[in-house]
Amino acid sequence: GLFINTVPLRARTEPGEDWPVFLDRINNHLAAVEKYENTPLVDIYSYCRQSTQVGEELFDTLVSMENYPLDTYLRDPGSHLSIQSYEMEEKPHYDLTLVISAAEGIDFDFIYQDTSFDKETIARLAHHFSTILKGIVENVEKRPQEIEILSEEEKRQLLVDFNRTDANYPKGKTIYRLF
Repeated sequence: GLFINTVPLRARTEPGEDWPVFLDRINNHLAAVEKYENTPLVDIYSYCRQSTQVGEELFDTLVSMENYPLDTYLRDPGSHLSIQSYEMEEKPHYDLTLVISAAEGIDFDFIYQDTSFDKETIARLAHHFSTILKGIVENVEKRPQEIEILSEEEKRQLLVDFNRTDANYPKGKTIYRLF
């Protein structure tokens, strides 16, 4: 947005690491790089140019955490400034943006380039994301790599349905004769 600065972050789990250790490590990393949070993205791009090819984007996905409940304040009738109705249209710059909003609850909104993804792919991605979050909440003692991304139905489809390969064929022929 107009008043935010995007700073790239890559988070990888370490073997044997559980959620509290992983989150603590990420939190410590974010605290350590806080002094760089006002670095303009254009400078970050220039610093990384030697490791990227010309025209190549540094990243093509974005996670945006919106923790200021703008909607609540704009519609407050007791405020000196009140907006009764507004409409916002977002034009994504990145192939995929996940917007996490925290107002009365937590909302997740996937914004995507329709030249990169179709609606069904994003719906499947959102479902997998939901499955992961549910897995974390219900199994906080599990390590990140133990959390399932697939639903039980998807696992059954991959492991059982797609492996139903029984077929009748002439038993007396060698494989190359069958072809």
